[in-house]
Amino acid sequence: MKMLTKVNNSGPAVLQEETGARIATIRRQLGMSQDGLAREIEAKRAALSMWERGKRAPDIDAMIRLADRAGTSLDWIFGRDGREDS
Repeated sequence: MKMLTKVNNSGPAVLQEETGARIATIRRQLGMSQDGLAREIEAKRAALSMWERGKRAPDIDAMIRLADRAGTSLDWIFGRDGREDS
């Protein structure tokens, strides 16, 4: 299985941090707490916290639910598209 990496070869850790920042941005734009969003996307709050801080790669099923809830794309969440909307 091929790991996701940035086109500029910054590495997976940078990608994880950028993804986390985007997850946090979405949560703030929705006006939700970590607890509230975690419940809505069927994840644990501790996991969401680690995703937002770039400490752990996010669960793809939860990210699909997040993208649907936020009206954005997985490409944007994972930094593969510069646009917020798909």
